[in-house]
Amino acid sequence: MLKPIPPGFQEEVAIASAMGTAGDLALLASEAQGFDWEIQGLRLVARTQLGKQQIRAASLSWSAILRIDPGDAEAKLALDAAHQRLGDIPSSDPARKRVLLFAGHRIDEPGRRRPRFPKEKEQVARQAILSAVEEERAATGEIGHGIAGGASGSDILFHEICGQLGIPTQLYLALPADKFIVHSVAPADAMWVERFNRVLARSPTRVLQTTEEMPLWLSGKRDYSVWQRDNLWMLYNALAQGADNVTVIVLWDRGAGDRQGGTADLVQQAQNHGARIVVLDTKLLFGLL
Repeated sequence: MLKPIPPGFQEEVAIASAMGTAGDLALLASEAQGFDWEIQGLRLVARTQLGKQQIRAASLSWSAILRIDPGDAEAKLALDAAHQRLGDIPSSDPARKRVLLFAGHRIDEPGRRRPRFPKEKEQVARQAILSAVEEERAATGEIGHGIAGGASGSDILFHEICGQLGIPTQLYLALPADKFIVHSVAPADAMWVERFNRVLARSPTRVLQTTEEMPLWLSGKRDYSVWQRDNLWMLYNALAQGADNVTVIVLWDRGAGDRQGGTADLVQQAQNHGARIVVLDTKLLFGLL
């Protein structure tokens, strides 16, 4: 007997469909996998993606169904049809502008035992990020937009630098701004809160969920937090432009991080999808070897 799809998952699919956000639907397809209702969930997402003419994404969802059940008749037919349609779509579109997805360390809070981003290294970090963005623009052509969170430190620096260079950015927040500030900005100091608010005022902003508590339908997914979900959410929305049009820039010490789903996980996921990766190694930049 087929397990029913959780209502919360159905609601999120409906919201993503209404908004037309291909990245959100791709995220939901990845999150459905591993549950006892995954085939039904993937089928719901795949049908929605087809309805939205997201052919490449739909083909990935149908392929995931066939890996679970190679005999699934609907998935076979839909995948064949998708492949025929993909034959008429160029593998890359030179008219698409590159998307920069940025992630990196927050400014160290007072008393941090193992430094990662000392506050006195802000200008070093700024120059490294500026150089990386300028090099990407020179190497790949015009940048369409940047995507980043809003934490104190490197996220805010990225938004400021892109503003300086005339590159629009989108602000992706795991939580509503007031809650996000308490968790990820204010622990640095009031100056970073002011800078966050300036970014918030000028950038198109999206919010992932209203609380740090995971949706009920995701509560059974082990080692999965709002912060890991946030990174994947940003990644899938960047990848909606095509992996060959995405560069992921990370200001990172190459460590595992302080919590599940940090920069290391984002880099691995981005590599798995074929995005270009640029690592700004903070151990080298900041002399923390």
